[in-house]
Amino acid sequence: MTSIKIIGDPGKHDVEKIKRWLEDSLKKLNLSLKEIYIVFFGSLRQFQKISKEYLKGTENATEVDFAQIETAAYLDDRFRKEGIPPIILIKKGVKISEETIQDEVAHIAEENKGWNRTILEGFGLVQQDNMGFATTAVISEIPLRLAFFFSLAHRFVDHFSSEMLCQHGLIREAFRAKLEMVNYWIKDCLPKRGELKIGDFDLATQAAFWTTLSPSYPQKEDERKLEEMIIEYIHQMEMEPLYRKIKQAVAKLEGPPKVANIYKCGAEIIELAQDFLEKK
Repeated sequence: MTSIKIIGDPGKHDVEKIKRWLEDSLKKLNLSLKEIYIVFFGSLRQFQKISKEYLKGTENATEVDFAQIETAAYLDDRFRKEGIPPIILIKKGVKISEETIQDEVAHIAEENKGWNRTILEGFGLVQQDNMGFATTAVISEIPLRLAFFFSLAHRFVDHFSSEMLCQHGLIREAFRAKLEMVNYWIKDCLPKRGELKIGDFDLATQAAFWTTLSPSYPQKEDERKLEEMIIEYIHQMEMEPLYRKIKQAVAKLEGPPKVANIYKCGAEIIELAQDFLEKK
């Protein structure tokens, strides 16, 4: 049985419920771990302290790093210091569900099968070959475009965590995970529309990934249920043609992940982003 170590103040989070969800998810995904840390944090200062103690080369963790963790995050072995077991970070003051924990456990399964390295190798090539997307922008936009690279990489990892669930026969769970992200998009992401042009492109990208079921999902008609929840908002943003093009690229992803396939999809999306941002 996996030893679960709680680190930090969980605040109002129900630790016993989270531990139960974690144990159930490990069992469903056939994962056997000696130990796992659940680390709670609520402030940038706490996040920086955690980073210094457990992670490699993160002495200067920034507000951007802190903000990128929306609810929870899994820290794989590329980032952890030697001897540190798997870590799930959980932000205080946000809603954590069974689907949230299940998704982080699916990331552990991705790591165990080498999927993470394949995804990041493919996307690393996208970033390397398209660095001009960020570096040729006006100075004020460069950090935003670099942040978009980071956001897009996460979309790929999350898409394949859904594929991992499907490959373990967890079809209902995979749909619930997508449904949770669509609801998150409506409640937490959509209110930011219109603030920044690159932010609006990111919104369309998120919508495309979260309404596209993974390659092994057997009932593709379920995509319609997800899309019906967001399409009116996409209409209002006047971004449906762009959303459709991004979705077409995402739909070409294969499972298990392959470097060339991820590169092709990522490059298509960056090209769409460049065209969108250059239009007046």
